[in-house]
Amino acid sequence: MEDTATLKSLGTTVGSLQVSVKNLDSKVSSIDTKVGLLGDSIVSLESTVHDLAAAVQNGFLRVEKKFDEVDTRFDAMDSTFDTMDLRFDAMDTRFDTMGLHLDGLDGRVDSVESGFSGLSRRIGSLENRFDEFAEDLGAIARAVDKDAVTIINHEGRITALESAQY
Repeated sequence: MEDTATLKSLGTTVGSLQVSVKNLDSKVSSIDTKVGLLGDSIVSLESTVHDLAAAVQNGFLRVEKKFDEVDTRFDAMDSTFDTMDLRFDAMDTRFDTMGLHLDGLDGRVDSVESGFSGLSRRIGSLENRFDEFAEDLGAIARAVDKDAVTIINHEGRITALESAQY
């Protein structure tokens, strides 16, 4: 009997173990399902991460392209500024040349002014001499007028004498 009781006890234990195994199988099956869902989530997450990485990489490529465009524009601006610098240098040279010409003109104007000053003195001297000549001419004109009157008077007398003789 003891063997029977042991066998019964073993049967109960085996039954209990079978229930435990079934419970474990159910839990393992539940865990497998959860692991499967987790795997699907990981695959979905990997896909999302890959999509995000592609989007970020695409964004960086576009940003890099924009930087290249900006660099090209800056290079063009640098070239334009270099050209402007050359033009400003040429203008500075022209202004320097014009300054030298203006300095030369200032010298010439000063020379002309001193010439006018000398000319003004000479004109003043000529005016004085002209006044003297005018006075002399006036005196000569008066003398010529007196002589002319005398000649006319003599002519009249000579004509009268000649008429009386013939």
